Amino acid sequence: MQKQAPRAKKTSATISTSSNRTVSGKIQLGKNKRDSQTGIFPGTDTSKNTLALIMQALGKSPDDISLLKKAGTTLIGMRDFNPAVALLERAEKLAPKDVSIHNNLAICHMELKQFEPAEKHFLIAVGLNSSQAITHYNLGNLYHVRKLFDKALHHYQQALELKPDYSQVYNHVGLLHLANRNFPEAGENFRQSVDLDPVYVQARWNLAVLHLMLRKFKSGWPLYELRYHPDLPSSTNCKPPDIDSPMWNGEDLTGKTLMVYWEQGFGDQIQYARYLPLLKSIKSIKRLIVVCKHEILDVLASIAEIDVLVEHKRYRKDIHESVDFWVFFGSLPLNFMDIQPLPPKTIPYLFANPAKQMEWKARVPASGFRVGLVWKGNPGFTHDATRSLPSVRLLAPLWQIANVSFISLQKGAGEAEAVKPPRNQPLTNLGSDIRTFGDTAAILTQIDLLICTDTAVAHLAGALGVPTFLMLKYSADWRWGEKEKRSYWY
Repeated sequence: MQKQAPRAKKTSATISTSSNRTVSGKIQLGKNKRDSQTGIFPGTDTSKNTLALIMQALGKSPDDISLLKKAGTTLIGMRDFNPAVALLERAEKLAPKDVSIHNNLAICHMELKQFEPAEKHFLIAVGLNSSQAITHYNLGNLYHVRKLFDKALHHYQQALELKPDYSQVYNHVGLLHLANRNFPEAGENFRQSVDLDPVYVQARWNLAVLHLMLRKFKSGWPLYELRYHPDLPSSTNCKPPDIDSPMWNGEDLTGKTLMVYWEQGFGDQIQYARYLPLLKSIKSIKRLIVVCKHEILDVLASIAEIDVLVEHKRYRKDIHESVDFWVFFGSLPLNFMDIQPLPPKTIPYLFANPAKQMEWKARVPASGFRVGLVWKGNPGFTHDATRSLPSVRLLAPLWQIANVSFISLQKGAGEAEAVKPPRNQPLTNLGSDIRTFGDTAAILTQIDLLICTDTAVAHLAGALGVPTFLMLKYSADWRWGEKEKRSYWY
């Protein structure tokens, strides 16, 4: 269990009493900042032209500290950190007591995940001038990333004492409390951040996560629409379709054609697929078109209410009818809030293909209590290090239970362990031959229990009605609730 972060000290700012994946603010630069919120130069053609002019000037005046600093900060804005370090180190030798140089060197090292030199330069910057709130904020962020929560909170408090209206700092203090499941304190700090800066999207998004975790759906689902805001990292996984039709925002759909469009990960689409049948039975649409990724096509094909199911790369070619509205999968709960305020729990709502079940039947062990295992998720996911197990060896105590047959559904990361498992942990490896989630569904429906980490396979098992034990980190994703022992989604 992680150490609890103490509550933030009150400052002269007023605390508002108004009402995971969470988002933190970006590291901020020192003096030479361009953007008022992030403090980072945008990586545009203008930046490249600016850099070219600065480098040309440096060729004539190689020891010009101002030019070296400008070149370094411009490169940071372009996210080209290694050459930025080289230039800023030249500036440091010429001006070893320049706070902004140390601050920006620390930023580069942090972005490069070189935490020791990052800490060194942040501490030098604080030692040279302890009255700059931005430096304490950045040092707090470094300790936050390293999960040194007490140190992080100390520097966040220092930043707030110097700048009581520092919205980003309140957001980060809220994240510390959220990670330690101190939900009232998290909400207090997120709301303070929003009160100070109503357009600060990161804090509003974190409020969405908190409200959904606490089942405050009435306030949570509207805020959840922020996930495709361009200022959030999640927006890269929520890109709207290239069509002229408007997005559905609750308009009457009677007799209309609606296109439901893929977003985020496979688990998200499986989770929200429960709403698809309701579009016909409650919203009275005429035609339901669903666009998703190839890997999930054969699973969603089991929903009878879908009229047209299209792979996402082909929807522009394969949809030959007019679409009245489109909507993201994750926006369906909001649009059903008036008549379905809680998630519908008609389980199962997805079904395995009988032909695929027969295809896999001979490979699934026929004897013993059959337990499927998934111990790793997609390593490309931002927080995968805290949700995946480092090795199947950590599950070794399970093999002490008699009359159990273990089956690996592990695909990608961790698959090599399943191919050649530890000697005392015999496994039937099926994951290597899984091609789509249709194969996974066919296997899941022929086992007695699934034990897995927070991956799409867990959502699929839940949608199929397969008993599942979910291994969650202490600060679990919002959809698994505050302290439930059973998911209210499945």
